[in-house]
Parts: sequence; structure tokens; C-alpha cells
Amino acid sequence: MLTRHELAERWGCSERTIDRVIASGDLRAHRIGRSIRIAEEDAEVFLARRRIR
Repeated sequence: MLTRHELAERWGCSERTIDRVIASGDLRAHRIGRSIRIAEEDAEVFLARRRIR
């Protein structure tokens, strides 16, 4: 499970961008306590759906 910060660093974007993608429903996220986590598998699925062919 990745934090929003970790995923933003991997993708080279801001945490705000990650928040927008989560809010749009395109990226699944889980609230664990006060933190939001994203499964690595969900991040990979998101990227695969946006791959340009």
C-alpha cells in the first residue's frame, strides 16, 4: 500500500493530482485510520487503462 505522497513521487506529480484522480473515481483508494492508501495493483490498473496504444 502506498501513501498519496509516495505515489505522487513515483508518478512525478503532486499529491493534489492524486487527490483529483481519487475524487474522480478513476483510482481506488482506501482510508485506513486518518491516512489514505492506494494499493500498488490499483495504481498499475489505472496506468494500464490510460496507456496510449
